[in-house]
Amino acid sequence: MRLSEITTILVAFHQQGDRNFKTCYHNHVAVYWRAEFPTLVSYSRLSEYLPLVLLLLCAYLRHCFGSCRGISRLAHPIADAMKLLVGRHCPPYWYY
Repeated sequence: MRLSEITTILVAFHQQGDRNFKTCYHNHVAVYWRAEFPTLVSYSRLSEYLPLVLLLLCAYLRHCFGSCRGISRLAHPIADAMKLLVGRHCPPYWYY
């Protein structure tokens, strides 16, 4: 398998939202995507190739994130941020 094919499988796994890569590989890739990947290898062989793809995958994800626009700098979840804002401007019993 080529590195681009392995990267495609990894990106598809993250976009599908499955929790377990092995289950995703056996249930989706090996069953439905065999025609798209003619040189598909077994899961154990693929897991040996994963460290080789790590740098390529990191570069792709870095490209997808883009530059920070300021909204992602919020460190607290929204509920914690609201408690901070309400605590500064209102009496503490108002936000219950």
